[in-house]
Amino acid sequence: MTCLNGACATGATCRNDTDVCTYDNACCSGNCVGLPSGTCGPNHAPTVDLGLDRSTPYYRPTTLSATAADQDGDTLLYGWTLLAGPAGHGLGAWTSNLASPSVLLDVPGSYLFRLVVTDGPASQRNRLTGQDEVILVAENQPPAVSAGADLPAQLRNVAVSISGTVSDPNGAASPVSCAWYVTPPDEAWRLWSGNV
Repeated sequence: MTCLNGACATGATCRNDTDVCTYDNACCSGNCVGLPSGTCGPNHAPTVDLGLDRSTPYYRPTTLSATAADQDGDTLLYGWTLLAGPAGHGLGAWTSNLASPSVLLDVPGSYLFRLVVTDGPASQRNRLTGQDEVILVAENQPPAVSAGADLPAQLRNVAVSISGTVSDPNGAASPVSCAWYVTPPDEAWRLWSGNV
């Protein structure tokens, strides 16, 4: 039996499913799965899973990742696309061909991404795709604040140096301001010094 371009013909040796092959037209099925050295047989679409929708700090680099697999062992090609985002975001018509690209979500809100995974090299016939979508919610998250360790008893009317630490998960996009409060014994809280 002979085949050419996936159909029985004269002038070529036809290989059946499970036969070893190095190019598509060697197979009567038209598919040499697992190129550059594979076996004749039907191609199967890759599986893609982007996981659950999730939140992330806005204006911090976020890595998009996927679980993608192909039972035929084909090379996988990735195509990420931003389908929707909040008003005023600066990503434009964002796309990426990386398996795990990094993206900066510069405005709080919901971003919808789609990943399309294609199996096999461009020369392979009957290439198939798998896809999934995920929503990332970029949030303005509260800063982490520490006023430092408690101080031992101090003398009255003596200056005391105190210091704390502040970090914001949103980075430079969300500058913070600080205010210290003090409460003497039996008195209500009051502002001691602001924006320090």
